[in-house]
Amino acid sequence: MNKIKIFITLLAVCLAVNLPYAYADNGQPVDKLENDRFSLADALTGVQYINEWLKSFHELTKLTADRISPEEKQQVGNLGIDMQTIGFYNWVKSVEGTLCKQEYEIRKLEYELALERNASGKVSQAEVDEKEISYQKARITMQNFITKFHIAD
Repeated sequence: MNKIKIFITLLAVCLAVNLPYAYADNGQPVDKLENDRFSLADALTGVQYINEWLKSFHELTKLTADRISPEEKQQVGNLGIDMQTIGFYNWVKSVEGTLCKQEYEIRKLEYELALERNASGKVSQAEVDEKEISYQKARITMQNFITKFHIAD
């Protein structure tokens, strides 16, 4: 029982360490938010953290399986093997895929807009080339995700 308490305490501390970063309020207006905080890279790092936390929760579930009554398990929720293997994996991957897809769509639209603005003389070819590179990187990232993605069942 002491090992469980220690594990839960360590898990809580690990989660708490990341909370100031996740919930910091710096009072910035929406149009001046830091690009890093809401970047694809930062969001994917967050998805990795969430996935690690869910794996820890799964390990805790296995360690405590014989020490928790069925009523307590029901009260806690999400302790079933299907949820912890299939559900956790599929939902995390759905979020990751959505982030990659949104990044791809944004970069594609920015490139198309740059093409139109270039045709009317509003932006240089260099800017179009820059937007195309960003679009191609996002397309490759999305394609790599789709290639590796599978639904757990």
